[in-house]
Amino acid sequence: MKTSQLELFDAAGSVVPNTLFSPESAKATAVVFPGADYTCDRPVLYYITELLLARSIATLLVEWNYSKDELYRSAVGIEKQLRARRDAEALAPNLGTFLTSTRTSFLVGFSAGTHAVLGLLDSGKISTEVHTLWLSPSALLDWERAVSAAPKTSLWIYGTADRNIAPEQCERAPGDKIPLAGAGHSLEVDGDLRASLRILGTIVDEAAGWLDRRLAH
Repeated sequence: MKTSQLELFDAAGSVVPNTLFSPESAKATAVVFPGADYTCDRPVLYYITELLLARSIATLLVEWNYSKDELYRSAVGIEKQLRARRDAEALAPNLGTFLTSTRTSFLVGFSAGTHAVLGLLDSGKISTEVHTLWLSPSALLDWERAVSAAPKTSLWIYGTADRNIAPEQCERAPGDKIPLAGAGHSLEVDGDLRASLRILGTIVDEAAGWLDRRLAH
């Protein structure tokens, strides 16, 4: 497995840390956008990445960390949404080149990362067959645009105890929906390790099946 980096800059012109995993003879490409506090090494995104690589999908982890960004932390409401979308749009030319290197591509976003997924869809830089995985979508997501832009092959995974979103927002989006009983915004059950591990297993199983169905077409 070869690892490298792409030259990526955010909307402010700052370098965006990233890691590109390139298996031999990649079948598809994928970009993973983490949340503001939920980084790529946290359980859900770690195992999603493992699923992608196990299927010979070249996978780029965008490793920005908004939790350490003072401007992002001090922003209010829609300003956070716009920041993530502007950054994704700034990355779009280079990410578009990467994603279009194969016929099929995947976009994965967790929480604030779902703004980046939407921004990349809106950029018009992706000309391949694209599938999107929305994990714990942000409460500030522009739902009208998301419902319009998300492919019908999308997968939405969210917790029923997530106070940041209303379940009906996800239910009206195109694609498959996996509501996780009792899970909060981190897709875990506070104070219940066994329940959290069962939920993690469900996420892995559902994401694996979704990836296999998308790759089979």
